[in-house]
Amino acid sequence: MSNLRIGIIGCGRVVQTVHLAALAGIPGLEVAAVCDADAEVVSRVGERLGVAARFTAAADLAACPEVDAVLVATRVHVGPVLDVLAAGKHLLVEKPLCYDPATAASLARAAREADVVAMIGYMKRYDWCFERFSRLAGEIPDPWFSRVHDFACRFDKSDSLFVTVPSTAAPPAADSPRTLAERLLTFASHDFAVIRGAVGEVEEVTFVQSTGPATLVAGLICRGGRVCTLELSLDTAYEWFDETLTVYGGRTMIGMRFADPFVPFARSSLWVRRAGEDGEATETSAGPFEDAFRREWRHFAACIRDGAAPRTPLAEGVADAELAAEIVARIPAPASPAAEAVARG
Repeated sequence: MSNLRIGIIGCGRVVQTVHLAALAGIPGLEVAAVCDADAEVVSRVGERLGVAARFTAAADLAACPEVDAVLVATRVHVGPVLDVLAAGKHLLVEKPLCYDPATAASLARAAREADVVAMIGYMKRYDWCFERFSRLAGEIPDPWFSRVHDFACRFDKSDSLFVTVPSTAAPPAADSPRTLAERLLTFASHDFAVIRGAVGEVEEVTFVQSTGPATLVAGLICRGGRVCTLELSLDTAYEWFDETLTVYGGRTMIGMRFADPFVPFARSSLWVRRAGEDGEATETSAGPFEDAFRREWRHFAACIRDGAAPRTPLAEGVADAELAAEIVARIPAPASPAAEAVARG
């Protein structure tokens, strides 16, 4: 079978540091065209890859006859996604799909009408440890409680590990998320996807408590009545990656710590603790040296070649946008000085 020819729209940090490395290790996939609004970036990335098809307009890459499938990794995805679907090309779009539920629904509908493979890049759902975690969690007879914890690290802490071509163009203000709901969705969409994949679809938000400008805990009821708490913070700037997932049963606890996606060859870890007649038994394991991005690309290619159903379809972007909006809407408003004075007596 001939190579699957990939076009990339948006050649920023994530593409240069992780996607290109992932693609380079998969036989049968080749980067055939690149696009970026910054002409200098697209020129230097194209030169690095030895790719002659270079564009600064998404619609031009989408229409390129030398491209079979497209990765959309721009700051705002809606326009490029529509260009790709209109051209009848298969689509992998970075998360989040978009910030508005109605727009997300229209994109999911457009993907169905285009009859192409279209999936969102929730790469953590393809992590080896997460796949095993989900299977094991489904075997717990009494899952009392689940917990997802994700506190932000310093996002530039591993930049020195990579040689990248920075963009010299200042992004338009509209290209950057501004509201708390948009910031939350940009950061937490992976967590929403993880909850959906391991615990179940979120059916109700029971409470939200904010403990900082962008720090909160939310209580969620998932499908089957499963209870889950979500702890998020964008106020932290840790030097370490701090994202964990835990399911607690009556006699079994399963947990995992996600690998830092911007540290090459970092691996997630998984542990299972069981209470038995003779005491506690603990099992630990780590995934192979194949990161979640590469496993995601393999799945995308399998969907195109073998007709497999995408594990993370565009419809999940609708649920994410709705959940982010609901969580932010339920953050209690700060009390006025007068109300605080009354409360103090």
